[in-house]
Amino acid sequence: MNADLDPRGPNPLRKGALRIAALVALIGSSLAYAGGPLYVFDPDNRVPFAYPNATTIPVYTDLGDLGPVANAAANAKVAFAFGQWTQVPTSDFTAEVAGDFASKGLPDITGANAGLVVDTDNGGGIHVLYDHDGSIIRDFFGAPDGVLGIASPEWADGATITESWAVINGAAIDPADVNGDDFVGVMTHEFGHSINLAHSQTNGAIAFFGDGSGPTDCALPYSGTLTYDHIETMYPYISPSQTGPAQSTVDHRDDLSSLSNLYPAAGWPQDAGTIKGRILLTDGVNQISGINVIARNIADPYGDAISALSGDYAAGESTMPDGSYTFNGLTPGAQYVVYVDGIVSGGFSTPPSPLPGGEEFWNTDESGQASLDPRCTVSPITAQAGAPHTADIAFNSSPMDRNFIAIPASGTQTSDVSGNGSYITGGFQGYQAPGWIWSEKSGLQVIPSAGPVKIDANARQMVADFLGDDGIARSGFWLGGENWRELTGGFELGEPCDSTLTSTYDISDSGNTVVGLAYADGCGGWDEKGTVFAYHWTPANGYVPLYGTGNWTRANAVNANGSVVVGWNDIDDAYPGRQGAYWKNGEFHRITPNPDSYFGEAMDVSADGSVIVGAYGLDMETFTNQAWRYTEAGGPQVLGTLEVPGLPDFMNSGIASVVSNDGKVVMGFSGFAFQREPFIWTEALGMRNLGEFLIEQGFSAVEQWNLNTPTAFSGNGKLIAGFGLGPLGLQGWAVKLNQVAVCHAPASTKPRTIEVGFPQGMDMHLGHGDQAGRCDLVLE
Repeated sequence: MNADLDPRGPNPLRKGALRIAALVALIGSSLAYAGGPLYVFDPDNRVPFAYPNATTIPVYTDLGDLGPVANAAANAKVAFAFGQWTQVPTSDFTAEVAGDFASKGLPDITGANAGLVVDTDNGGGIHVLYDHDGSIIRDFFGAPDGVLGIASPEWADGATITESWAVINGAAIDPADVNGDDFVGVMTHEFGHSINLAHSQTNGAIAFFGDGSGPTDCALPYSGTLTYDHIETMYPYISPSQTGPAQSTVDHRDDLSSLSNLYPAAGWPQDAGTIKGRILLTDGVNQISGINVIARNIADPYGDAISALSGDYAAGESTMPDGSYTFNGLTPGAQYVVYVDGIVSGGFSTPPSPLPGGEEFWNTDESGQASLDPRCTVSPITAQAGAPHTADIAFNSSPMDRNFIAIPASGTQTSDVSGNGSYITGGFQGYQAPGWIWSEKSGLQVIPSAGPVKIDANARQMVADFLGDDGIARSGFWLGGENWRELTGGFELGEPCDSTLTSTYDISDSGNTVVGLAYADGCGGWDEKGTVFAYHWTPANGYVPLYGTGNWTRANAVNANGSVVVGWNDIDDAYPGRQGAYWKNGEFHRITPNPDSYFGEAMDVSADGSVIVGAYGLDMETFTNQAWRYTEAGGPQVLGTLEVPGLPDFMNSGIASVVSNDGKVVMGFSGFAFQREPFIWTEALGMRNLGEFLIEQGFSAVEQWNLNTPTAFSGNGKLIAGFGLGPLGLQGWAVKLNQVAVCHAPASTKPRTIEVGFPQGMDMHLGHGDQAGRCDLVLE
């Protein structure tokens, strides 16, 4: 649980901050809150909050049962879990159960009276709440039922913590686990938070997410087999029935060191080895915080491994960027390798930063230039007691990385790009979430919309859904600040559907046409034609419905001058599902008139309206759903699908989501739901994985991403954009492609890398037999 300790004295924390980071169950595992402290008292001097060292901290337990676990058994597990933190030989931290809530004058705690403990000073100590029926998590905190626990220090006197609490969700315990044997790992983890320990990512991401055991695509100087026993207790995820027992014990180097740094015993840290350093930007001077750093013993890479987020003792709050890290407690005489590592998932008290370059090992030739400092070159460090070794890491950068843009906020989904690529727009994840606009000059600006923002070619008009005074979402132009101009006129709209009157999908490059979805009579009915329909809006004509042969239609995109609109036609007796459709000067057309040749919804259209792309085109030979491209002269053309690791072929569908203004480049993705692989297509290139294409161009920063969903081209085709899974989670991205590399291989000379225009120059060279990408990256 993440909250702020108030350094001014024994005052309660702000209640709003207390609600924001509960452990949330996620696909059978649960999210908890990198090595180091959870909260910092003085970031500039790296002073954390902590309980008094070498002083027994009293623990008080609730009076009722913990789900299927009887009170006495729950108390025994609490004693076991705190015993794990107490028995660490290199730490003087001590805590023990001193009594129950009755000894403090407190009743059995439920969702109705949890405020007697949370937000209330009860004289010190750690208070463990047994949420027997889940009502504390659900009713008091307002968190989902799947949350396993919440814990936080709450009261402090200066930098000294005086009181904490922890809530354990009994309703989340397997009814068969009557002794709490599987769930005790949740307790040990939460009690770590209660004494101000933060999350770490050392081995857990390998076990839970299949993350690499070292820098991406590097040969590793160690080997071994990872087991559940190697997962650190303070990793953000736990699966009680599988990893719970292993994560209940405090015996991994990572957890031992984190505790001992905060609560040191005599001889710590000088009796063991230390590696310390700074994480630097590619200039080798400026520091960057929030980068995960890992050290592994070559002889025992999983059992003797440790991690830290750079700047963890400043928690991202220092006046100047703090890129420092320190690994204490290393085995004297052992050889360690150190590398920077991308955070995979989870909440961290030190905000993770995107990796400016790819993951890389430390070596003695650190320079920040990939040509001089190959990222896979490694220099082992021999740990010596009392003799710290300094290992500064300067991120490598290829010249191409300056052309990769990461939208600097989590939850950002890119939706559009202005004509010259100077402005990128989008929306935040979530229903009716606000929009945003980004530029290199002004950075990220939040727009008070109720959905993603679309922008015209000249960046003069931005359109999106917004909430009116009646709380109903409708389409409008953003005028700046909180001001909107609603789209009006033309067809008289009816009642809203689910608090939405119209939904905005696109604006023409000219800025004078908006298209989307509208409602004539609430949510309508399956058998009522025209109640849910595509709309075409202009200042002159207002709303104009675009009907099809089915009962419902929707407009997804519009060409540059507003004359061609693309989308879908649905609930048509003669055709199954959503069929790809377009309206040319208002006249309805299907992508194919053959009901046995299915082509799903049209997603985008070229500037002149001649090329349309879309989703779920049925390949009659393979009976697979593929991305497609359509022209009136040539008809529909299936483009294929990409292999998606772990996804069965029968679930894999291709979706062409966006086409360049000239119709020559198509992007999209293959997959199911959010399990996706992005693609780029040209006639000469064919369908290629977009991430692999960019990495072979020299974009090392892309190694930290699943680009997932391409969504936009600039008008000149030189900037592509989308959203995917990046260092900050769901995150927008963009790439400048003024030129691309091809491996030019004339018959009589040695292959060499040359830079050519994109896409025409690239396609011309591919037609001559050259390969897309740098020769050193694409040739065996």
